[in-house]
Amino acid sequence: MGGDAEAAEEGEEEAEEAEEAEEAAEAVVEMSQDELLEYCFYAAFKSTCTDGELPISADKFYSAHMGPARPAGQPPLDAKKSAFKQIGKFIKHMHKSKAIAVRDVKASAQITARWPL
Repeated sequence: MGGDAEAAEEGEEEAEEAEEAEEAAEAVVEMSQDELLEYCFYAAFKSTCTDGELPISADKFYSAHMGPARPAGQPPLDAKKSAFKQIGKFIKHMHKSKAIAVRDVKASAQITARWPL
């Protein structure tokens, strides 16, 4: 008889854990595109983009590093839906905020260095 009681308790615990996970998933607040761009920018430098890859074009950084850094449950990364409308403008904004060093090469922004995060 003791085995049935333990199995019932385990089943209740699993049900509670599943319910908590579902509530946590519902609690994920969708970020605006501007917030999402900035989050992915910093996450990319912390996780995938190394100093050895610099300099890197803004387009390549966006597609190879920022896109994969998007958190689960968030909409696809789309610079056109942000206030910046272009990834180059966003990168220049991050340069003005002193997060990175940028130079223009043939009308394209290129990230040359980053400041310590």
